[in-house]
Amino acid sequence: MRTCRLAGRRWLEGLGVVLLAAVCAGCATPQSRIERHPELFSGLPADAQEKIQGGAIDLGFTHDMVYLAFGRPDRVYARTTSGGAREIWAYTRVTATPSYGARPYPCGRYWGRRCWWRPAWPVDSYVEFEAMRVEFTDGRVSAIEKLSP
Repeated sequence: MRTCRLAGRRWLEGLGVVLLAAVCAGCATPQSRIERHPELFSGLPADAQEKIQGGAIDLGFTHDMVYLAFGRPDRVYARTTSGGAREIWAYTRVTATPSYGARPYPCGRYWGRRCWWRPAWPVDSYVEFEAMRVEFTDGRVSAIEKLSP
């Protein structure tokens, strides 16, 4: 069996994406957002400050308080019901779906041939899903939805 250079590069690129995501996620913490907006954080009640530092929110929090705890939302939805208009912030997560076994990849300049390569830690696809939704009514958190583990 012959290994394919292109397949090896694809695996390394996937690993690079995962590592970059981990590094970026580590930078975006409640503490880093608090340090960037100290005037906003210092004006909050003590119990709210404690929750935000722990990366948690509660009903009645404002947009700014949710931002300090979780950061910018990945998606924003506008919801209109008989009860009025609501804004929903959605936070997503990404999971890697590993696939074990040989996969065919084109090799180098011989695009008609296929090489078989069995990587030790393959990652074939990434799946993005909504892990949490925060619903605002009149500028305050009125509902929190979390995906069960």
